[in-house]
Amino acid sequence: MDALKDKEIEIKISHELSKRSGELYRDIAVDVVEGRVLLTGSVPEPEDKVTANQVAWSVEGVSSVQDELTVAEDSSVKSYFTDVRISNSLRFKLLSNSKVSSQNYNVETINRVVHITGLAKSNSELDRVIRYAQEIKGVERVVSHVLTIDDPRRVKVTGTESAG
Repeated sequence: MDALKDKEIEIKISHELSKRSGELYRDIAVDVVEGRVLLTGSVPEPEDKVTANQVAWSVEGVSSVQDELTVAEDSSVKSYFTDVRISNSLRFKLLSNSKVSSQNYNVETINRVVHITGLAKSNSELDRVIRYAQEIKGVERVVSHVLTIDDPRRVKVTGTESAG
């Protein structure tokens, strides 16, 4: 599965969320890697988590959905900027290290929990990325949704798939 197909899935999920509620669209971040969907963010009601999962599974090409949504009241502006600072700090560390293929990683921080998605060239590269995230001031937890390029769970593209 290629990056274009992943982007298409991401856009479809976001569009469906927006049709249901502007809040869902605003509060939920959608990240897709090889058909694997990660939902992050903070929603006001438990039912919103259910809706988001139903929407994600309804989109063609989705092979799994990882729900990392939290149910909470509106976060403060300070909390939001802390999350942005954490994400940007990690992105900078990845960009500035020649031993990491930074373009292979997506970073999303919600309530000081760093979610990393993507594809690692090796376990040592992934360990390095996780360690960088853990070292950032204010990080409470790091959740990796990263697979290595040789992981058997990855979707294999054979070139024989029909154009759906």
